[in-house]
Amino acid sequence: MSELPFLDLLRRSEDVGFQTEDLLVSILPLFRQVAGWHEAGLVAPWRGLENLKVGEDSELRFEGAGLSPSGNLAAVETLQTPVASALHVVGHTRVTSDDRTGIEVASLDVADGTAPLAHPAYITGYRTWEELTGHHDATTDILALGQLLASLALTLDFTEQAELARFASRRSNLFSINARLHPVIAPVIVEMTELN
Repeated sequence: MSELPFLDLLRRSEDVGFQTEDLLVSILPLFRQVAGWHEAGLVAPWRGLENLKVGEDSELRFEGAGLSPSGNLAAVETLQTPVASALHVVGHTRVTSDDRTGIEVASLDVADGTAPLAHPAYITGYRTWEELTGHHDATTDILALGQLLASLALTLDFTEQAELARFASRRSNLFSINARLHPVIAPVIVEMTELN
């Protein structure tokens, strides 16, 4: 049994996946809790999944109070600076070709958070790249909540780099991961997990 209740909830659903109704029952209380903090000028008390609790009916909520936002816009803007004004980078990918293995595509938009970032990336452990720069505002919470939603909807464990990379590389077509994904949930995940 895991020490983190969210991962226990995720593992219980691995065989059958979350049905849309179950997904909404789990995630909407958390969304409401965070929205309340945002209205009060606060942010969620993220520490990976440490403060995230699973209640009755698998409802997710944070334990503890909301926090004051922290800002480091200079670091955020530095990582978001485009390469050139005429170039719009939508993802960082490495494509390799080998006679034995064929063509392999790997997303470079995934990191474990141990090395300095060169650009915005998905960070293992349900963390955000903004958090690594010392910046935490409402937009940071939206990215983190989107990752939780994606994890449950797609039954992927984002503490595992390979599963997070699978999400990052297929984010433009989430149905390739879960063909039963509700067509309204898919674009919500895509919008909430936008890196820029």
